[in-house]
Amino acid sequence: MSQLGLFDPAHVETPSVSGAFRLRPYQQEAVDAIFDEWTRSPSTLLVMATGLGKTVIFSEVVRRWEQGAGRVLILAHRKELVDQARDKTGLHTGSVPNVEMGDRRANRHGLMVKSNAVIGSVQTLARKARRERFDPAEFNCIVVDEAHHAPSKSYQKVIEYFSQGSDTKVLGVTATPNRHDKRGLGATFGTVAYQMDIQQGISEGWLVDIEQRYVVIESLDFSKVRTKAGDFNEQDLAAAMGMGAGELHLLQKQEKMLHAIADPTVKEADGRPTLVFAVNKHHARRLTDVLNRHDGVTAQCILSETRDDDRKRAVRDFQHGRLQMLVGVGVFTEGFDAPACSVIAMARPTKSLALYCQCIGRGTRTLAGVVESVPRAGDRVRAISESAKPKVTVLDFVGNSGRHKLVSSANVLGSSYSDEEIAEAVKTMKDKKKPSNTAESLDEARARLEKLAEERRSERARRARIRATARYSREWVDPFGDQSRAIRHMGQLVGGASDKQVAYMLDLGVDRQLAIQCSKAQAGAIISKLKAQSGSDFVMRFGKYRGMKIKDMPTQYLEWAQNSIDNEEFQHHLGIHSGSPDQ
Repeated sequence: MSQLGLFDPAHVETPSVSGAFRLRPYQQEAVDAIFDEWTRSPSTLLVMATGLGKTVIFSEVVRRWEQGAGRVLILAHRKELVDQARDKTGLHTGSVPNVEMGDRRANRHGLMVKSNAVIGSVQTLARKARRERFDPAEFNCIVVDEAHHAPSKSYQKVIEYFSQGSDTKVLGVTATPNRHDKRGLGATFGTVAYQMDIQQGISEGWLVDIEQRYVVIESLDFSKVRTKAGDFNEQDLAAAMGMGAGELHLLQKQEKMLHAIADPTVKEADGRPTLVFAVNKHHARRLTDVLNRHDGVTAQCILSETRDDDRKRAVRDFQHGRLQMLVGVGVFTEGFDAPACSVIAMARPTKSLALYCQCIGRGTRTLAGVVESVPRAGDRVRAISESAKPKVTVLDFVGNSGRHKLVSSANVLGSSYSDEEIAEAVKTMKDKKKPSNTAESLDEARARLEKLAEERRSERARRARIRATARYSREWVDPFGDQSRAIRHMGQLVGGASDKQVAYMLDLGVDRQLAIQCSKAQAGAIISKLKAQSGSDFVMRFGKYRGMKIKDMPTQYLEWAQNSIDNEEFQHHLGIHSGSPDQ
């Protein structure tokens, strides 16, 4: 394929040299699907849950994009992602890509360079002078890492500039395609070439299972926290978590709230490697301090301003077990790889499913070497369960959420479940007050709701049969039997009201057929109700208008009866009727 020639998938599907990574079966399928999709659409999307190897997949895409096919731009928005893409792509292809970020500058032209890939920071390339250093005609493949950011203006500027070639192919890679601002990715990526979510990754034995633990903090109140851009307002959330002003009583509240998070985190972690997601920098620093007060706990805070050397040292210590806990604000959500992480503490409650997925995805990776040589899904699941990291424990801190709906692991694994089933699973896990397997809780919730629905259907059917029987029974009247037992159904007498009850109901204006089919209990209820009628609804129990309500009687009769009928009860209600015509 020439640098400016038309795209030919057959030419790139069979590279002559294999890369450093041994691709898993689904990773190979994903790469094949991407190249196949490019024959129909110039732009496509790879949706892959955290821990399933998105960087490995696009490294293989770069490797298969031979030197003669033109240059490849890999676009990322964080230094960690840029460095990760450079290291893994360089290792897999055998040639370290150039980097265009800050004071690091890539070769302007692809001639005489070992790697045909350039890894660029979107913040750097969004500046006109930096992107115009490059000839866009030399680039005919663009890979956008964390592609859910692509609809933003800065990304669009860069993608449009480097897509000026007639046959440029674009690949977006993301674990969370749903944006909080509801702006879809369809305008940038026309199709989805391949997708594998976290639930499938767990069931097929590529990711560890999720265990959920809810920690209820009575004083934690989100009801007054405002929403901004689909998630909690950071300032309001910080205040709710106790990070308010510096007055003495508020400082005491801070300390109490920090211990309410730190104590259960230490206990549930039980020495396991733990990532803690805080609300803001102040929260992260204070929480780290409180965690380090516990015997045997080593915790370090990593923030955006943390020096590169200190950050690398902390991550390395965490990965090798020399540091138990890392506390951060946003720095671990993307581009952080630590398979040993076994506990995720969400000290930053969220309404954003995308953010929550990114956070817990830091803990779903399996330990190295556990599943790579195991061919069958069931055997991989068993191998994980028998490994030193059989699961990841997710701690959610909850209180009064008010109008807000907090996201939990049930939402992450509940893509095939209804909202009612997810809510039922969450309620059950909260009520248990102990760690719960999220997938099992969802299955149990579905079974309970299905059983309840079946019971409701059976009850409705039973009631329908009763109504049908009642309607049918009224057609079988025995005119010769005792009037209180004059209904027969399929040869069986039904009813049961006494003769006195039937006679009294008739005096109260009840239809004869209805009166004689009532049971004693039904008759008693009807009589009590009618006898309780008062005022204009009082039922006449004697005379020519027996069974009729006062308000339905002729006016002339009522005028005559007022002076002529000697019945104290009737006169009482007649007086109420006359004095209160609206009753």
